[in-house]
Amino acid sequence: MFSKETYTERRAELVRKIQGQGIVLLPGHTESPVNYPGNAYRFRQDSNFLYYFGLALPGLAGLIDTATGEATLFGDDFSVEDIIWMGPQPRVAELAARVGVSKTAPLADLAPSVANAVAGGRRIHILPPYRAETKIMLSGLFPGGTPEPSEELIRASQCATKNRPKRSPRSKRLAKRAMRCTRSRCGCAVPERKNTRSPVPSRASPFKRAGECRSIR
Repeated sequence: MFSKETYTERRAELVRKIQGQGIVLLPGHTESPVNYPGNAYRFRQDSNFLYYFGLALPGLAGLIDTATGEATLFGDDFSVEDIIWMGPQPRVAELAARVGVSKTAPLADLAPSVANAVAGGRRIHILPPYRAETKIMLSGLFPGGTPEPSEELIRASQCATKNRPKRSPRSKRLAKRAMRCTRSRCGCAVPERKNTRSPVPSRASPFKRAGECRSIR
């Protein structure tokens, strides 16, 4: 994770690009079970949610008010049963504070919040959903039909993607640290190239021990 100021600035830049009286809805991913709820595939957060809210945990959603710039993180605290199995876990409010969000609410409050915005004539900005779980969630939030993806949000997200190579000094340090860790753990040839935006793995030198690396977050 980066500093909370980084995520605050990213959301502020998104609001500046969209403007107007609307709501940006960024649903995070849920866990995808293999054969029963307790046995899930390895979790991978939605990239757009991760870019603006920075939390790689399932069962979260973010709302950004384009009129005020206020962000709200929706999610449920861990239950007693979860804590028994996994030990002490941070509350949603603590997670939100790490990414510069001061307002939180249970996940059950997401539907009423969206319904109030729709009733008030506010536009809901969403990105094209690509996971079945997300499509099902959106269909529950919008009984009258899921709105069309927002062109403004798509353009703003694409612009953010283009700007990602313009890394801050902290992100550059983390990227170099990740590359060093990759080389030391996998024995792979990942050269540090100068005058390029990002190092590119050499095609002629594949991983010596394929499958031994884990993703560096």
